[in-house]
Amino acid sequence: MNRKMLVSLGTVLLATAVLLALLTLLAQSDPAAPQPARAAPLAAAPAVTEVTPSSAPNDLDTAIVISGTDFVVSATVLLDDTALDDVGWVSTTTLTATVPWGMEPGVYTVTVETPGEGAGSRMDAFTVTQGIGVFTTNGPYGGDIRDMYKKPGTPTTVYALVTQVGLFVSENAGERWELIYNGEGWCAGHSFVFDAQDSDVIYLGSQLARTMDGGETWERLWIFPDIPGGWPCSIDIPVAHPSLGQVVYGGVGCDGIDPAPGEAGVFRSDDYGETWITKTNGMTDTNIWALAIHPNTPQTMLAGTHNGLLYTSLDGGENWSLSGQITGRVARVYFNPYEPLEAWAASSTARDQAYLFRSTDLTNWELVLNEDYHGGAVLSWDLNFLPDTIWTALSNVYTSSDNGDTWNEIEHLGGNAIEVTPDNPQEIYAASGMGIRKSSDGGISWQDSNNGLAGQFPYLLATSPLDPALIYVKTRQGIYRSFNGGYAWQNLDYGGGGWPAGDYLVIDPYTPTRIYLGGYTCNGDQFCIEISSDSGETWNLITSTLPLTYAGVESNVQVVAPHPQIPGRILAGNAVVKVSVSHSDDAIGMVLASDDYGQSWTFMGPTQPISSIIDIAYDAVDPNLVYMATVGSGHWKSTDGGATWRKLPDIGDGWIFDEIAPHPTLSGHVVIAVGKNEGLFLSQDAGETWMFLTGNVDSPLVYAPTVPPTLYGQRESPQYSGLMRSFDNGQTWEQVADAPNPVRLATASDGERVVLYIGSPGGMV
Repeated sequence: MNRKMLVSLGTVLLATAVLLALLTLLAQSDPAAPQPARAAPLAAAPAVTEVTPSSAPNDLDTAIVISGTDFVVSATVLLDDTALDDVGWVSTTTLTATVPWGMEPGVYTVTVETPGEGAGSRMDAFTVTQGIGVFTTNGPYGGDIRDMYKKPGTPTTVYALVTQVGLFVSENAGERWELIYNGEGWCAGHSFVFDAQDSDVIYLGSQLARTMDGGETWERLWIFPDIPGGWPCSIDIPVAHPSLGQVVYGGVGCDGIDPAPGEAGVFRSDDYGETWITKTNGMTDTNIWALAIHPNTPQTMLAGTHNGLLYTSLDGGENWSLSGQITGRVARVYFNPYEPLEAWAASSTARDQAYLFRSTDLTNWELVLNEDYHGGAVLSWDLNFLPDTIWTALSNVYTSSDNGDTWNEIEHLGGNAIEVTPDNPQEIYAASGMGIRKSSDGGISWQDSNNGLAGQFPYLLATSPLDPALIYVKTRQGIYRSFNGGYAWQNLDYGGGGWPAGDYLVIDPYTPTRIYLGGYTCNGDQFCIEISSDSGETWNLITSTLPLTYAGVESNVQVVAPHPQIPGRILAGNAVVKVSVSHSDDAIGMVLASDDYGQSWTFMGPTQPISSIIDIAYDAVDPNLVYMATVGSGHWKSTDGGATWRKLPDIGDGWIFDEIAPHPTLSGHVVIAVGKNEGLFLSQDAGETWMFLTGNVDSPLVYAPTVPPTLYGQRESPQYSGLMRSFDNGQTWEQVADAPNPVRLATASDGERVVLYIGSPGGMV
C-alpha cells in the first residue's frame, strides 16, 4: 500500500470519527432521537465437561446428555467425525443428542460446534461397545426365591435358589448377584446344602446337581442306577451330614404316584453322591419329601412323607420308627439346634393351607402356626433358629421369642425364605416371589437386594413391528416393559400369575401403545380380554357373552393374533373349561374375532369341539391363510381370514407346541413343532402335506426376516439345550455359540436391522 492511499484512508477514518462524535452529542441532547444499532458482543467458544451416559452398546440408538458451557440453539454435536442426530438445546449448559446404532466399537471424542464461533471438545468422552451379535441381559431383576443360605465361613457370600431358573450367588452381601447354575426351567430344584467339611461342595435338590468348586462347574447326579425311580421321583431336599465330609442324604419322593418298592425313601451317600444306599428299615411309607439331621446329635434324624407321616431315627438312619402324623403333605422338617429333642415340621394342603407343627419329644406334635396360602403346595414355612429367637417365613415374616408360643409379624414381605444367622442377627435376608429384601438393623427397615438377580421366568415376549427397541415380558410376577431393547425395565405392577403357555400378550401392529392381554380367568359364560391404550399404564377389561353356554365354566384367552394388514382386526383363541376340571387338556377351544380393536367379539368356530388353542399364525404373504395349533386336537387352517376352519392331516400324536413359524416371504411354507419331542415338520403347500426335518430341535420357533430368512429354535437333547438356527428353512441346523437356552423367542425389525430377543431362565436377553 503506497503513502497516498494511507493518507486517503486516514482522512476517511478521521471523518468517520467526527461524524460519530456529533451523533453522540445529538443523542445526549435529544433522548427521543433513534439509537444506532450496536454489534452484539462476540460469543465464547463452547466447552464440553461431561457426557451422560459415557458408554453404550452399538445395537440400539442411545440418547445422551452433553454438559458444558456456552451452548447455542444451532449447535452441532459430533462423535469424532460423525454428526449426531436429534440434537436438542436445553440451555446454555445442556444439550441432548442421539448416538445412532451401528457405530464401530471404540473410544470417541465428543465435540460441540457453534457456527462461526468455534468448537469445544472432550477427548475420550464416549465409548461404544460391541452390542451387535452379542447376548446381554439387564433384567428384569427379582424372581421367586425358593431357598437361601450364607456360605459357611464366608458370611458375605450368599446363595439364592430361584424356582424355574437356578442358583444365584452374591459375594458382596447382596450388593450384586450372578447366576452360577441354570436349572433348565422346571428342574431348578427346591433346596440346596453345603458339604460339612468343604463349603465349595454344594448339592442342589430335585434333579440333584453337584458342584465341587463353589459353582464354577456342575454335574447332574439325578437318575443314577442306585435309585431306579426317574421323573416324577426326585431328591427334593438333600441333607448333608453336619460333621462328616462327603456324606449326604436324600429323601426321594414321587409326585402324583405311589412309588414302587426301592423307588423312593431315604438314601445315603458316603462319596459326594456318587453311590447310594437305601435306608428305609422300619418305614411303611417311603414317599419321602422332607429330611433333617440334628446338627449337634447327627444320629438323630427326622423324615416326612407325602401322606403326612413323620418318622424318627436315633441311629443315623439305620432304623426308623413312626413319630406321628400331621395335616397335609410334609414339605420341610427342622431340628432346633439349641434343644436336644425339639423338632419342627412344615406341611401344606394342595393350594390351600400351610401348617407349622412343633414337637418337644419327637412323639407329640402341636400346631403352632397356619396360614392361608394359594401359591402352591411345594412352598412351606422356612425356619431359622437363633439362641433366643425363631424366624420363619411364608407369605409373611414372623419372629417368636418364646419358642413358638406366640408370633410377631415383622413385615408383609411375602417371605418364601429367610436367612438370619447367630453370627450377625442384625443382617437378615427375606426372599419372596418378587426377589430379595435385606435388613441391616434386625428387621426395622428393608431395602431391595435384586441387582443382577435375573430370576424372572419369561412366560411371554411381545415386540413391536414398528419399534424394535420396544419389548414386553410377562412373568409370574407381572409384566415388565422396556423402551430401549431390554437395557432398562419398568415394572408395570400388573399381570401377575398365569401359566407359561399360549401367546396372549401382544402389541398392536399399528398402534404400539395398545397392548392386548389374555390369560384373565372369568366365570359366568363370559369371554374376557384386557386392553391397555397407554403402553400398559392402565388396563380395561372387555367382556362378551359366549355363544356356547355351560353350567359352571371358566374362560380365558390363550392366544391373541392381530391381523398384519387390517387395522383393528384380531383373532383370539379362547378356552372354556368346567370349574371342576383341573387340566387344560380337557378345555374346549374356540376362535373369536374383533374388527374394532377388541371392543366387541364374534364367535368364529370351529364348528366341532377342539382342545385348547396354543397358537394362531398368519401366512406372511397371504394373511387370509391362517394356521391354528391346539393342545391335542392337531392343527387347523382357514383360507378366509378365520371365518371358517378345516382340520389338517394329523402328524404324530396331534400335539402342536408353542409357535407355528410361517416363512416370511414364501406363501404356504410353514414349520411346526409336533408332539412330545417328536421334532419339526415343514409344509410347502399350506399344511396339506408335511416333511420331517429333525428330532433334535423343538419349540420355541421363530423366523427372523433376514436375507435369507433365519429360522431359530431350541435344541432338545438330554445333554444340552440351547439356541439353534437354520438358513435353509430347517433342512440343516447349527448351534449359536454363547447363546442361552431359549424358552421364548421374538424378533423385530425396522427395515435396517433385525433384533432377536431370547427369553431365558436367568434373564431376558
